[in-house]
Amino acid sequence: MSDEVSPQRTNDEFRGRDLPSASALRRLTATLLDMILFCGVCSAVAIPMLRAAPLSEGGSALDVVSAAAGDASWLGHAAGVIGLLFAFWWCYFLVGWGLMGGTPGKLILGIRVVDHEGRCPIGPGRAALRLVAYTCSSITLLGGHLLAVFRGDRRTLHDVLAGTRVVRWKRPK
Repeated sequence: MSDEVSPQRTNDEFRGRDLPSASALRRLTATLLDMILFCGVCSAVAIPMLRAAPLSEGGSALDVVSAAAGDASWLGHAAGVIGLLFAFWWCYFLVGWGLMGGTPGKLILGIRVVDHEGRCPIGPGRAALRLVAYTCSSITLLGGHLLAVFRGDRRTLHDVLAGTRVVRWKRPK
């Protein structure tokens, strides 16, 4: 075997290695865009589904919630909605990071997620690892996200754990 790059590989796989890291402000803006989009889609799906669920009429909000919690039909309906939103959360990031190189918010702002070798997209396996680490970063009251402010390479906890980096992506000329 030789050390030569296979002709099947493109230079795009190695472009991310030399690109500058995205700033914390650009990453935060991309995350906010993603959350607006994600929450909007979730609301558009969940609100009609929850409205279709059988709820008792009258009484205070606490009475309605209490009655709904005792209704197996409503609980099944709510569990289905929560499961659907959870699946959408995983698909949003796995497809975004793993297959497209970035979530819609990142793509709009011209940033991409690359792996330790500069390849983009990073693939579903690494994207899944990054999402688990992303959840840990978020659970620590954003402590994992703030790491980017203090590191010279601007990598967050989930970037370090997944072997990724977020870079400013330039279109080929």
